[in-house]
Amino acid sequence: MKFPHAAKGVKKIYASEILFLIAYILSGGVTILASVFMASTAVNNEGGMFASAFGTFGFLGAGMVFSLIGSILCVVGYFQAAKDENGFKRAIICTVFSIIAAIAATFFQNQTGALGWLYTALTALVQIFKLCASYFSIDGLRNLSAECGRQDMVRKGTNILRLIVTIYMISFLVTILTRVFKENTFNTVLANVFSVLSIVLIVIQYFLYLRYLRKSGKMLKKS
Repeated sequence: MKFPHAAKGVKKIYASEILFLIAYILSGGVTILASVFMASTAVNNEGGMFASAFGTFGFLGAGMVFSLIGSILCVVGYFQAAKDENGFKRAIICTVFSIIAAIAATFFQNQTGALGWLYTALTALVQIFKLCASYFSIDGLRNLSAECGRQDMVRKGTNILRLIVTIYMISFLVTILTRVFKENTFNTVLANVFSVLSIVLIVIQYFLYLRYLRKSGKMLKKS
C-alpha cells in the first residue's frame, strides 16, 4: 500500500460525511417540526404543540451529536490523510473554521432583523468553508489518484468537483433568497420552497462526495 495514512484517513472522512448527512437530514426535520409547532400554536392544538416540540428537541439533540462526532472524525481523517498528501492540511483549516462559524450561527437561529441577517451570513460562511474543505479534499484525492496512475479517478474528481461547486453556489443563493422572502405569508411559503430546494441540493452533494470517497478508499487500499 503506497499511501497507508491516506487510506485510513479517507475511511474516516467517509464515515464522517455519512454522519454529517444524517445530521443535515435531522436539521431539515427540525425545520419542519418547528413549522408544525407554529401552526399548532396558531390553532391552540396542545397535542400538536407537545409532539412537535418534543420531536424538535429530539431531532436537534441527535443532530448535534451526529455533527459533533462527524466533525471529530473528519478532522482526524484529514490529519491522517495529510501525512500522504498536503492538500488535506488546507481542508483541516477550512473544516475548523466551518465548525466555529456553525457554532456561532446557532446563537442567532430563528432571529429577525439584523440578528437574522447575521445568522444568514454565518450560515453562508459555513457553506463557503465546507465548499473549500471539499475542494481541497477532492483536489488531494485527485493528486493521489494521479500518483496511483488512475487518470479515470482524476477525471471523476474533476467532474464531481465542478458539480459540487455548482450545487454550493445554488445553495448559497437559496440561503440568501430564503432570508429575503420572509416578509408576508406568500413570501414565507416561497422561502419554505427555497429551503426544501436547498436541502435537496445539499443531500445530492453529500451523495456525490460519498461516492467519490468510497471509490478513492478502494483505490488507495489497492495501491
